Amino acid sequence: MRCAVSQLQAGDRIEVLFSFTHAGAVAGLTSTFNLQINWGATTILARQGNIQDLAVAGSAEAAITGTGAQVGVQSWGTILPFLPAILNSPLQGGVRIGFSASLSNPGSDLINLTNYTVLRYPAN
Repeated sequence: MRCAVSQLQAGDRIEVLFSFTHAGAVAGLTSTFNLQINWGATTILARQGNIQDLAVAGSAEAAITGTGAQVGVQSWGTILPFLPAILNSPLQGGVRIGFSASLSNPGSDLINLTNYTVLRYPAN
């Protein structure tokens, strides 16, 4: 899933909220999974969820500057520990926010992006 954010200006702020679910067959969950969130060409989050993680949620906030964006991101899961980070992303024209998830082992498990919100707060 991708969400395009264009016409960003220095002083703008972007807020991203997201959640994923991990579900399995009647026999139970059998696979770990990988999640990745991208801010344009920059990976701002890459995590591996455990078999017991039924859900993963998180947020990212980007402060747009004249040279790019400073992005703070945090995520957590059912048993996945809280992980905060701050990083810088170079200036990019028309940023795409990408969400991806994949199972580590093929099988009956499902990993789904269940919800996301992207809000832009224009500079004053």
